[in-house]
Amino acid sequence: PKAKPVEAVRSLQSHSGAISELLFVHEEDTTGNDDTELLVSSSSDGSIRVWDVTHESEKEGQELIRRFLPMSAAITCMDQVPGESDILVAGTSSGKVHVLGRKKLDVLGEESGGGGGKPLTGISHAAAVGQPAGDGDMKEIRKVATTDEDGNVRIYNLSRKNELDLVQSVDVPEDDRGHPLIGGLFVPNGSKLMTCARNGTINVYSSAQQGEEAANVKFDLNVKATCELSGMDLHPNGRYVVTAGSDGNLHIFGLFTGKEVKAYPVHPKRKVGVVRVNVDPSALFVAASCDDNSIRIVDWLNGKQVSKSMGHGGVATRIRFSSNCKSMYSASEDGCIFVYKVSKNISEAMLDCLTEKDMGGIQMDINSNGIEDAGDFDLELDDVDVKKPPAPANRQQDPKSKLADTAVKPSVQPVASGDRETIIKQKNPKEQQGGGAAATVS
Repeated sequence: PKAKPVEAVRSLQSHSGAISELLFVHEEDTTGNDDTELLVSSSSDGSIRVWDVTHESEKEGQELIRRFLPMSAAITCMDQVPGESDILVAGTSSGKVHVLGRKKLDVLGEESGGGGGKPLTGISHAAAVGQPAGDGDMKEIRKVATTDEDGNVRIYNLSRKNELDLVQSVDVPEDDRGHPLIGGLFVPNGSKLMTCARNGTINVYSSAQQGEEAANVKFDLNVKATCELSGMDLHPNGRYVVTAGSDGNLHIFGLFTGKEVKAYPVHPKRKVGVVRVNVDPSALFVAASCDDNSIRIVDWLNGKQVSKSMGHGGVATRIRFSSNCKSMYSASEDGCIFVYKVSKNISEAMLDCLTEKDMGGIQMDINSNGIEDAGDFDLELDDVDVKKPPAPANRQQDPKSKLADTAVKPSVQPVASGDRETIIKQKNPKEQQGGGAAATVS
């Protein structure tokens, strides 16, 4: 029988509250063995847990290796400092920002957030950038951005002593002030910061890469979605943002053009709403969590559903793929973390794409039409129909987390995925006849 595209196989020890974030970090091995892959989870119960998931079959039931004693408030967001797997920064429902040492899960520093105790909804780090020091030499700075439910955006400098210094309260456009933000993300090189509001407004801020203004951001452009938004994620190339709309569609916008480049429903008949969204590292697939508590994996380019998984007792809040692309992890409002086996044809396709990117096989540029070119791999986003289907009647998003009393045994209902392996491994999509954009990856 044909293998299921994504199959739930087990669960990790549950948190007692809704899980707000899952992160993968790598612990370098100095003995010559493979590096250890760690999964870090944060929860509204105020705790952080670290799981060793390097050799899953050997460590089943023994993955939990570290636990942070509960904070005084719910942890609402968390991120890893780029290039430094030992440092985590977490935001709480009381508006505080905490700098944590990952190995001991001890508090290295904290900041009140300057927001009058408003719950933080997102936190993101920028890669180190250059800034003139007093002696004229360049020094590295680490930027941390936070967003909150009052629509505030703040930028911090994280010192080498792991101290947070508030350097900017971002001047948000007047029409957007006071609207709750669902999060904010820096592009990988820190040159742009994108924030997303529940009312459908996406603001893009730019930042100098060096000089005295390197730590600050300034307003660049905004995008107005035609519906409310409840989730977002950044494409790995840093040029597109995919959002979860209240109309049941995934909406994809260009951060450099401010235009919507495509939209598609997570359900062919739009019978379910989409609440959260995550792009896999290879950018071949989008994992969408839906208001029926399902997780649906869809093709990034054509929106075709590849897999559907059920089992969580609440909406999935975060979905991550392991570095070898053989496993997927989902966290939920019910406090559970499920582990899934990814079929060989899908995982190999993702790895092939990641290898090509690492080898420089795909060069990303913006052409004169504002549409991204991908070297020999034509992205052809302008060929995709972006007309939006009518919104389903009386569909409302509930952005608030809910807790389930009991864990639900995972079950999977796979959906036929087609010959995705053949499509992905088509190395010259220009030779296709009438295939549109369905054969292209970015």
